[in-house]
Amino acid sequence: MKHSKELLFYLYKTMFRIRSAEESLVEPLIKGDILTPTHLYSGEEAIAAGVCATLTKEDYIFGNHRSHGHYLAKGGSMKKMIAEIYGRNSVV
Repeated sequence: MKHSKELLFYLYKTMFRIRSAEESLVEPLIKGDILTPTHLYSGEEAIAAGVCATLTKEDYIFGNHRSHGHYLAKGGSMKKMIAEIYGRNSVV
């Protein structure tokens, strides 16, 4: 099966965005700066990128305890996600 360069680039960019967000959380989690329960999505980026690439903006997706990837792959705000993980009411 052959895919367009545009699709492959989109998938790579989405996977990179998810991995970058997850990696930024590792050290704060280890140091205890993040007090909310957090389950990282590292290593599963291709699943969210591939599934969400087939969805429209009107489609909904429901994740479980590891749904950061799906949220970001659907175009969610990284700042809002990080703020929620840190237990903040608003984005600083």
